[in-house]
Amino acid sequence: MSTPTKEVSIGLKSAIEGVSTRLKHLQSPIEEVSTHQKDLKSAIEEISTHLKESNLPLKMSTPTEELYIAALDSDDFLYLKEQMEAEEDAEHLLRRTEKRGFQAF
Repeated sequence: MSTPTKEVSIGLKSAIEGVSTRLKHLQSPIEEVSTHQKDLKSAIEEISTHLKESNLPLKMSTPTEELYIAALDSDDFLYLKEQMEAEEDAEHLLRRTEKRGFQAF
């Protein structure tokens, strides 16, 4: 016969294992987002260098504007924008999962 304390302990252990498993599954997308961040940074630096070398009279205040002008006639900008949104979604999901994991304690 199990005691209520033992049942709660088993339930908590199961919840912690579930959260741990979910966090492990999130690790891969987070690493993928990190790789995309590095790729985006590299692309922005390349575009910025190209724009500076071209001596175009463009004044831009953000890297997104630089990307937009450089990729105006292509789907690259849309792809990069989708990747940035996916990164934000993954970060939000991670924060929400971590919050639920801590609430389980």
